[in-house]
Amino acid sequence: MAKTMKAWVTDGKGGISFSDVPVPTPAPDQALIECKSTTIARGEIRSLPYLPGGRVLGLDLAGVVIKEAADGSGPPVGSRVIAMTGFSGGGWGQFAALPASTLGVIPDELSWKEAAVLPNAGLTALYSVRHAGFLVGLSVLVTGATGAVGRIAAQLAQHAGAEVTGSVSRAERAEALKSLDLNHIAVANDTVGPFDFIIDTLGGGSLSHALKVVGPEGVIVTMGGGEGFDAPSEQAIIPLGWFGEHPGARVEAENVAAHVLRRTGVARDLGILAKLVVDNRLDLDIAEEVSWREAPRVVDALKAGQTKGRVAILID
Repeated sequence: MAKTMKAWVTDGKGGISFSDVPVPTPAPDQALIECKSTTIARGEIRSLPYLPGGRVLGLDLAGVVIKEAADGSGPPVGSRVIAMTGFSGGGWGQFAALPASTLGVIPDELSWKEAAVLPNAGLTALYSVRHAGFLVGLSVLVTGATGAVGRIAAQLAQHAGAEVTGSVSRAERAEALKSLDLNHIAVANDTVGPFDFIIDTLGGGSLSHALKVVGPEGVIVTMGGGEGFDAPSEQAIIPLGWFGEHPGARVEAENVAAHVLRRTGVARDLGILAKLVVDNRLDLDIAEEVSWREAPRVVDALKAGQTKGRVAILID
């Protein structure tokens, strides 16, 4: 096997570079994977100006195990797998070494295109929904419901028996939700509540509105906002008297990378998500399928707000 591989890496100046880098050497508990597909993660692109040069990009990974973990853990050679790489990256290279316990085995029926966009967004949505516990009969609001995380979260909540309202930022985006058959579709902050459970994927003014419409004892889970090219135009503000008007309500943060670092249940949960897609119970809304050699164009399109739906990046 060659000692070097092609990969998209950070250039240390806020951009990316197509470079030759060493093929990673797996630790005893890691498997070596030949990468087949990946996708673009908004949070990672937002972090480009702060990342050191030479880091292989890619928070999502789909591929084939070509060397199983030396300690005997995880899937065997030849297994088709998906993974969320956590803080380490690695999906935008020809090969990656990842903890075997975090690899989700996927069926042959799941295409590389579908597998590419599932790990990061799917796990974030799944773990966000789990903050609510038992969802049957609860009223749920999902903001940014046409986004990668919001779209999956809305479907998972509905499958769990909730009455789901999907919120979109602009009226023209509502059409993209109609195929999901959600209970309600709202535009911007045109919701009244109270909601038992809110998943906020946008932050800023969207989170401020969520604080107003959450019910007593309600839960808001948020992972949106932050600095960068897509920062919200306004800050989130806790309304005056909020603690008295919303007794028992709370706000919780979801950080999917923390789950991956703990490793517990990640492989199982990736398998659950893959089965939902294969069973046609999860619509991923993949807008485009491109070669990884088009990565700079895809990054620029994301920054310019021109990306509609998920982009599957195939590694040749």
